Amino acid sequence: MRPSLPALLITAMAVPAAAQDADRVATFVAAIEGNGCSLTMAEAGTFFPANGFTEMSETREIVGALEEEGRLIRTPDRITVITDACPGDEGAVAPANGPDATRVDAFVTLLQQSDCDMSMGEAPLVFPANGFEDPNETRAIAGHLEGEGLLEMDQAAGMIRLVGAACPAS
Repeated sequence: MRPSLPALLITAMAVPAAAQDADRVATFVAAIEGNGCSLTMAEAGTFFPANGFTEMSETREIVGALEEEGRLIRTPDRITVITDACPGDEGAVAPANGPDATRVDAFVTLLQQSDCDMSMGEAPLVFPANGFEDPNETRAIAGHLEGEGLLEMDQAAGMIRLVGAACPAS
């Protein structure tokens, strides 16, 4: 018996992008190796599209998978691949528990006070005015919350939203 199309789609959606296409992961790693084994977050906006990674969701999935496998170290301002060609910095360590919990709580509270969402246009004004002067820290917290399934960044709508347990209204 052949599986139905919806069953196939659900199965395909459940497999992370990194597991679906090893060639894409290899291309991703090779691009960063070619950049000296690491990439600053400031470079990422132009680097990834220039290397064929135009979908932010795919990029995030690959970074997350590589980080989980111990093949990538992510800090608030840089990602570094760990490969035979890039053995890593002896002193480089991944943050054990992500961003400071007090700062994460303050970030969540700020978004909760904005009815759990904020336009990406107003975020660069609101966050610094409320104690988040370092954009790298803000991005790291947002990435952490997104990884935990508590924040969505909707590029098409230009919005960031708290979801699930982080937003009592959702």
